[in-house]
Amino acid sequence: MKRKLFFLLTVTVLLICTTCSGSFTDPGMFDQFGGGGGYDDGDHGGGGGGGNSTTPKGLKVEEVSSDSIKISWKEVSEAWMYYVYRSEKSSGPYEKIGSVVYFYTEYTDTGLDSNTTYYYKIASFTTSGEGAQSSSVSAKTKYYH
Repeated sequence: MKRKLFFLLTVTVLLICTTCSGSFTDPGMFDQFGGGGGYDDGDHGGGGGGGNSTTPKGLKVEEVSSDSIKISWKEVSEAWMYYVYRSEKSSGPYEKIGSVVYFYTEYTDTGLDSNTTYYYKIASFTTSGEGAQSSSVSAKTKYYH
C-alpha cells in the first residue's frame, strides 16, 4: 500500500513538474520519506561499497559531452528511488547531487566543467532506508575549445 501511495504521489509530482525531464535534481526533495544516511541492520551492511540486493549494480556511462554526463544502472526491485552521488576524486568525498524515482534508472548530470573527470555512485532508497552506495564509475567531459 505504501508503494502504491508513493507511486501516486510521484505521478502527481511528475505531472506538476513539467521541467524535470525525467529526473529530480533537488538532492533533498524526498528526504521527508527517510533516507539521508546509511543503515546497518546486520544483514545488509551499511556505508561504502556494499554488495547486498539493494545496492545498485551495472553502473555505466551512457553519454558524455563537454558539459554533461549521462549514467545508467540496473533496477533494484525493492527501490522506491535512487540517490546520485558525485566526486572529482575516486576516493571521495561524494556529494549527493540528485535523486530519481524508482522507475528511472538513468541520470544526466549537467552544467559540468569541460575536460574534467567525475566519479559517480548510486544508492537505492527502500523501506529500510538508504542502502549502500554502488561501486563508482568515472567519465571525463569532452574538451571544449
